[in-house]
Amino acid sequence: MRNTQEYRYCSIPVVNAVISEKNKEAEKYGIRLVTKIDIPDSCGITQHHLCSAFANMIDNAIRAERGFTEKDSDRKIINVNAVSDSVSVYITVRNYVSGVEISREDDSSLHGYGQQILGDIAQIYSGRFEKSEKDGEYICMLILGKKAYSEEKPCARPPPAGWQTAGCRGSAYPQCA
Repeated sequence: MRNTQEYRYCSIPVVNAVISEKNKEAEKYGIRLVTKIDIPDSCGITQHHLCSAFANMIDNAIRAERGFTEKDSDRKIINVNAVSDSVSVYITVRNYVSGVEISREDDSSLHGYGQQILGDIAQIYSGRFEKSEKDGEYICMLILGKKAYSEEKPCARPPPAGWQTAGCRGSAYPQCA
């Protein structure tokens, strides 16, 4: 059995375990994982769905950055941010895109299911899953309403101030300088 040293990223132990494992995987490829996770364990999202969200989003980012060489080390960084307010949980992963297609090591028939799973999770929580690419940076955003199947559609409103502010890379998200 592999020895897993867990780092405390947030108050949810199972999320800490998932992110610790993904951080070890990223380090294997010389990729730096920068995290700012501020979600309470009482956020109303199941631990299973939180783990699926973080695992899929970070896996996709690692695969996108594996194509960079050592001379591109300044671009081998993944920012993982999660915050919540009284209505929603906001998870975003930002990474650069190398443009080099990296095949799946496990099973290529599974390609594309991660984003489908993220969309399904968003739907369960009356939320949104969005992805965009601009100037070589890929942004994956998942917004989950704290009350599943809520009548009020909590995620129809815009994210909190500073959510998508330009120049957030490496800053103390979401308080962008």
